Amino acid sequence: MDKKGLSQVITVLIIMLLTIVVIVVVWVVLKNILSKEAEISEAKARLFYERVDIKKIQFDPSDELSLIISLQKLTGKITLEGTEIITSVPLEVDIISVADLSGSMRACNDVSWSCCYGTLDGNIYSEGICYGILSDKIPNCTTQCGGTLVDGLTSTQDSNKQLVNNLFEKEGDNQLGLVAYSNDIIMGFSSDLTNDNKSLRDIIDSWEAETYTCICCGINEAINKLEEGSLEDKMKTIIVMSDGEANRECSEQGTGDAKQDAINAARDAYNSLSNLTIYTVGLGEEVDKSTMEAIATDCGDGQSFYTDNIEELIDIYETIADRIIKKYKSEHIFSLLKIKFYGESGSVTRNVGVPDIFETKNYDFNLTGEDIIPPIIKIEIYPIVIDKSGKEIIGFPLDTWEKK
Repeated sequence: MDKKGLSQVITVLIIMLLTIVVIVVVWVVLKNILSKEAEISEAKARLFYERVDIKKIQFDPSDELSLIISLQKLTGKITLEGTEIITSVPLEVDIISVADLSGSMRACNDVSWSCCYGTLDGNIYSEGICYGILSDKIPNCTTQCGGTLVDGLTSTQDSNKQLVNNLFEKEGDNQLGLVAYSNDIIMGFSSDLTNDNKSLRDIIDSWEAETYTCICCGINEAINKLEEGSLEDKMKTIIVMSDGEANRECSEQGTGDAKQDAINAARDAYNSLSNLTIYTVGLGEEVDKSTMEAIATDCGDGQSFYTDNIEELIDIYETIADRIIKKYKSEHIFSLLKIKFYGESGSVTRNVGVPDIFETKNYDFNLTGEDIIPPIIKIEIYPIVIDKSGKEIIGFPLDTWEKK
């Protein structure tokens, strides 16, 4: 009887131990499942507060299934259950300052031909005006030639040196490049992207006024410098300054019209460079406001500034510098974006990556040969998070475009 009772006790203990083991195993499994579901729920909840807009869609006129989508990540502060979530941090940026060094930037009015070339070392003489006088000849304009000095170049130099100061007094990996243009690019007066404050100021101090006004030349060179020296995901800014009208054409654009070449150069810059903003600065009564506005607002997603007062030029550059520095890069929790295209029949899905710095981004698509019949009538954008196991978690639609 004692052996039988002991056996029963051992059996009960074994059953109890097995039951405990089963409970522990089940609890671990349930805990992992619940934790996983909580992680997914949290991710989906946070994805709900992400904000990305379809800013612009450009279709290839010759191919209805070839297009460029421009997406914009909206920034700001979000309040969730009483907690303020900061969705932005200070921006790091690469800037190209494009400066007009045409002859009108430093000229002497009401002087003779002989005084222009013999005393002022000017570049061009027309109707009593000597254009492109050298800096060391400035006093001769009034004292020896009896003329009236027009000097926008000195203020342009001071403004760009202030831009250097404003940019590099801030922490971050900011860079500045210089493009000086006249009849063409003036290589000795230009620089690649750098954070060397002194070398930039030295180049700016060396600027001299020359001949004509090739605005498209300046913008095209800015494109080259950003393509060569700036990371794709980094924010980029081009500041285009001019005191007159574009009067020299560019073979890259080839429209046969200098003003249209300048506008198209800005459009080419915006289409080829990610995260780009273009500002324009017009100085004086002769500036071509319509062209400058088209460059900045129509093509560059930026803003135009004007002044007839040379002394106000520094204030304009400080305003632009302040806007650049106060721009923000967007922090986002999603890993990918899912873009779904709907045709007249069928649909196609593409997953695309997103840069660490995401303010605006252009994506090229060619859906030719896919299971979709043109035209494209609807496009949807979804955020995707990749969890620790590699599983995709798809959030709510960020934005939708429909053909009108």
